[in-house]
Amino acid sequence: MVKTKILAAMTALALFGVPAVDRARGQDVPAATVPVSEQFTMQSKTGAVFLIQVAKPFEVAPRPPAGQKTPVIYLLDGSYLTGMMAVSARFLPLENSARSAYVVGIGFPEESFAAYGARRNRDLVHVTAGPQGPGGGAELERFLREELRPAIESRYPVDPAQSILAGHSLGGLFTATVLANDPTAFSGYLIGSPSLQFDPALVGRLQAASSRGAGRRVYIGVGEAEGALVGQVDGLEKALRMPGSGFIVTRKTFAGETHVSVQGAWMANGLKNLLPPAPR
Repeated sequence: MVKTKILAAMTALALFGVPAVDRARGQDVPAATVPVSEQFTMQSKTGAVFLIQVAKPFEVAPRPPAGQKTPVIYLLDGSYLTGMMAVSARFLPLENSARSAYVVGIGFPEESFAAYGARRNRDLVHVTAGPQGPGGGAELERFLREELRPAIESRYPVDPAQSILAGHSLGGLFTATVLANDPTAFSGYLIGSPSLQFDPALVGRLQAASSRGAGRRVYIGVGEAEGALVGQVDGLEKALRMPGSGFIVTRKTFAGETHVSVQGAWMANGLKNLLPPAPR
């Protein structure tokens, strides 16, 4: 719990800045400003409010040729993880390890850790009995596909044909569920340490969907020290690799890493796999 709170605070500071207090004067000081980043709230048609964070590529990174658009990563738990993903998405292109990409973090505006946790436990789970009652994942999936994506595509030069859905933990469960529901919804899927225990039937649905993979690339990452989850990910990988599967699957178990510490490695390696650099 403490590690997660520290990670959340570091992520917010790294990308968008957080309000601080000048202890000597007892006054608020302005939040830090980070270039090429934007943050706004967006209300869905059903009234739910989401916090959207957009990290743009660095101008100095290799960009698509004139007239071509840029890949885009839609990241669950954006309120916590956008900053971390943006580090990989911005710096890997500088060493020609991956292509430039926009990062669109999808989070929640709840300020307290408890309120945010309750919201994510509901909205990132599709099944009717998630970790805190009925799941709202279907509504978040509808908002993502029908409202957020069109808004981002109209506002930024992103390429719908190079769109990646990414998520860790419950976000990984959400990402895997979208993959099962409609494999062609995104061009690639970045799944980290998915909380499969909240939907035991999902692996079977992914197996059934594997014949509709249509060449979609799927990257799965998990920490070696994640206990029973490693075996669950084994089953997930097996389902996606069934004979006749149309998925292109890469799976990596990171030595010594835990559910928290695996996140940076999973993101960086996933982007290198799903967005390999263009030949020079």
